[in-house]
Amino acid sequence: INRHAVETGFLIATGTVVLHYFAGFGGGPKSIVPGLAGVQTIAANHSLNLDPLEDRPDPRVRIGVLGGNPVAEDIADAAGMVRVDLCVNTVLNRQGEICGLHAGALDAAHLAACAQAAALYTVSLDAQADLVIASAGTARNFLQSHKALFNAWQAMRPGGKILFLAPCPEGLGGSNFAEWLKLGNPESVIRHLRSHAEINGQTALSTLAKGPSTVMVTGMPPELVRDIRAVPAGTFQEGLDHCLAELRAGGTARPAIRPMPSASHTVPLPWDGPKAYHGAINTAPNTGE
Repeated sequence: INRHAVETGFLIATGTVVLHYFAGFGGGPKSIVPGLAGVQTIAANHSLNLDPLEDRPDPRVRIGVLGGNPVAEDIADAAGMVRVDLCVNTVLNRQGEICGLHAGALDAAHLAACAQAAALYTVSLDAQADLVIASAGTARNFLQSHKALFNAWQAMRPGGKILFLAPCPEGLGGSNFAEWLKLGNPESVIRHLRSHAEINGQTALSTLAKGPSTVMVTGMPPELVRDIRAVPAGTFQEGLDHCLAELRAGGTARPAIRPMPSASHTVPLPWDGPKAYHGAINTAPNTGE
């Protein structure tokens, strides 16, 4: 942990709370780890995203879940070793405006902000869709667009398709994200992450798992789209026609379609239902049952 933060006479942790795809939520203790942590500490924490026994993501690592999530619990444990005198966390609405401000002790302020963020951004679905049409809005690059793709994945049935609209005028983003993608498949990324854990590697793992289900309408060159294992489409209609043809070939002639025009700000509940979100507020362990 940064020496200045440890030795200061009064430490204030600030941040905005959003749902995070493997840390559960942002804000709160994440201001300490990874916010003020050294590279080795951050890498050790991110490595907990992987199942310790199998080459796969750890199923306990969930968006919007703190209790039982090994990444979130490690962050909380590490932050507990640092004296935080005041935590100030905000929650933003879909227009990026402050709609909530929570201040006080680190855990209390953070959990209050988590409760508001979960209420604001999560949605319950009556069924998963055959085809999800998702927009990343004005995200400047793919790394910023990834959360929209992740959320769309939550709304798609196994074997379904995602038509992903992500302009990405600045390309992939990230200093070495492209190198992680060139590993080509989730299994290779997992093996590399075991010894070289970092955030862009975690995002590459998530991306390469979702790419084969994705048709992407974007300003990125087609070769970059193929690097994320997705199918490039020049127009919305071309992408839609491709998705419908793939679904028909798989036996789905009249697909259920779900639009997600603000996919970056819409988090479908995990398909095992709201029970999995119980840990988001009171940190009760998530057993995955």
